[in-house]
Amino acid sequence: MQLGVFPLPLVLFPKGVTQLKIFEPRYLRLVKQAASGQGFVLSTYLPDADFNTSKLGAWVDIVDFSQRDDGLLIIDIRTRELVEISDIKVEDDGLRVANVQPVSHWPQADLCSKSRKLSAALQEIHRSMPEYAKMYPNPEFDSPTWVCARFVELLPLPVEKKLEFMVPNSFDECLSFLATIINGENKSDPITEHPRKYS
Repeated sequence: MQLGVFPLPLVLFPKGVTQLKIFEPRYLRLVKQAASGQGFVLSTYLPDADFNTSKLGAWVDIVDFSQRDDGLLIIDIRTRELVEISDIKVEDDGLRVANVQPVSHWPQADLCSKSRKLSAALQEIHRSMPEYAKMYPNPEFDSPTWVCARFVELLPLPVEKKLEFMVPNSFDECLSFLATIINGENKSDPITEHPRKYS
């Protein structure tokens, strides 16, 4: 399967939602193609990688869009699944296209003490950040994988660290990493008080 690729300095996991501002002609064309139902791939921008593109990316669908008075297109995207990116080519207008192959991510996991604490912290973020909460009208607070994915997206970690958790079978490592951060924070908790806001 071949899809258009949009490299940005962010990481999006399965079921992750974010909003993008589109203005370059090549990406306006990408959105037009994606609107037919095929979607596109959001890759992580890596300055030293071939075509500045990560090897794994998020196959996303456009779930909403609007156009501002100045013509800027705003789209909301949601990850369908993760894909492996290969055989990248650049078309005449600069749009990257690549072959993609779906890859599995994290298996479902049962709630445990670590994931319950993470879930409670994420629920607090939803209460304190209504604009973020609007992006997830049906949050899956009882799903440890969903909760961990949202935390990795929100935290101001280096993208290289976030990409480590894109790898299949990395859930246990991710859960332990996040639990250590959450449990180690006291009054000045940068995660619950100052999570990164996507725009």
